[in-house]
Order: sequence, then C-alpha cells, then structure tokens
Amino acid sequence: MRITQMTAQEVRIRAEHARDSLLTAQARFEPGGPMASNNTTGLNAVNAGIAAADAICGSKLGYRSSGQDHRQAIGLLSQALPEKKTAARDLGRLLEAKTLTSYGASHITEARASELLKYATRLVDHMDSVLAS
Repeated sequence: MRITQMTAQEVRIRAEHARDSLLTAQARFEPGGPMASNNTTGLNAVNAGIAAADAICGSKLGYRSSGQDHRQAIGLLSQALPEKKTAARDLGRLLEAKTLTSYGASHITEARASELLKYATRLVDHMDSVLAS
C-alpha cells in the first residue's frame, strides 16, 4: 500500500476540498431536474468522500492512502475511526460509484445521486468532528 505523510496544512486543504465538493454536490442536486445533474452530484459526492477520508486519516494517522486503488483508503479509514464502522462503509459505497460517475457513458438515477450525497455528507460530518477535537 502506498501512503503519503500529511502535514496539518495538507489536512486542512483536503478538508477544504471535501467541504467544497460537498457544497457543489448539494448545489447541483436537483430533484426532477436534468439527468446530467445526477452525475455531477454523484461525482462531487465521491470527491467529497475521498477528500474527507484523506483529511480524517491525515489528522488521526498522519498519512493517507496514495495508491492507484482508492479502496485501500477504506482500510486506513477503519484504522482512523474504528468506532465509526459506517464511515468505512460509506466510503466504500462512494468508491463503488467512482467509475460510473467519473467515466460512465450513462446517467445515474436521482435516487442514486441522493444516496451518494447522503454518504458524502456523513463522511464530511465525521471529518468535521475529528478536526474539531
């Protein structure tokens, strides 16, 4: 597994990325709106979750996953937040959607976009709790 050490400043920057991506996902989510908005919501939710996991791991462990396989971050997140089993599951669910939202030639459903937004929101909330302590 490839890891990258993180400074406190890098943790803050990844936290900013997480919050900004989540805000973009929330702004683009438009029930009953264009199908393309679902993918934009999903893609930004995935990015928010990855950035939040990086910030959490950087804060708690001092490093983040930096390999090609984002799924390695799930194990690190489990180590960083052993008491929050849902955090690793939420990241896993977001990562499952990464290829479809990033590179897919079809639209995701409104329901799927809403789910991804929920997972990302929980991860960013966990991140904010970790960084506040």
